[in-house]
Amino acid sequence: MFWTTKLAYFYIEQTYQVSYSLSQVRNILHSMGMSCIKPRPHHRKANKKAQEEFKIHFRDKIKEYVKKGYKVFFLDEVTFPVAPYITYGWFKKGSRPVIEYLHKRKEKHRVLGALSKDHFFYQFTEENFNSDVFEQFLLSLLEKFCKVVIVVDQAKYHTSYQMQRFYELHKEYLRVEYFPSYSPELNPAEQIWRKVKQWLGLTVWTNKDELKEQIITAFESGLTRVPIYEYLLV
Repeated sequence: MFWTTKLAYFYIEQTYQVSYSLSQVRNILHSMGMSCIKPRPHHRKANKKAQEEFKIHFRDKIKEYVKKGYKVFFLDEVTFPVAPYITYGWFKKGSRPVIEYLHKRKEKHRVLGALSKDHFFYQFTEENFNSDVFEQFLLSLLEKFCKVVIVVDQAKYHTSYQMQRFYELHKEYLRVEYFPSYSPELNPAEQIWRKVKQWLGLTVWTNKDELKEQIITAFESGLTRVPIYEYLLV
């Protein structure tokens, strides 16, 4: 459990029979050395030791690839449902603002992305994520950048027999490293999806085609310039 302003408000009122305004409660919490921050998600099955070892050893491993002319990319996939991305905004007191949109059930956009220190490469797909789709994405990545190291999670379509054959066939130009299991917080590409979803909550679109236009605008407008975590830098 963690505290919200309202929880602290009710706790003080019920425990001490004292009533404060919400702003006063926030001031009390600040005076106690507390800040209002959003907790990071952490999968229960994540292995903390494996995550720490990854952070320690990854950079040395990547240095050798970079010396040989490989470009390092952190890969991830995301789904953008055609549904409102609601965020807070300023409206007149007492009003009931609404966001209008039009879509068919289960409409969505699927995107594969590859982030490096100075590039963000992406593709849309209408298919579910699978090894065929991932293979085609890697072929496009190799065509553009020639020699790459990809760092991916351990999703089945990244580790399938089909992909192991693909990696072996292209091993002269392609190297593969894996994030520890259940560790999305280690992948810097995750920052991009969060920023784009925030952007979608602030822009106007009403259907699937307009949503795609806004996603592309977000990708091309600089929202993909996110920091690469220190332990991933060479």
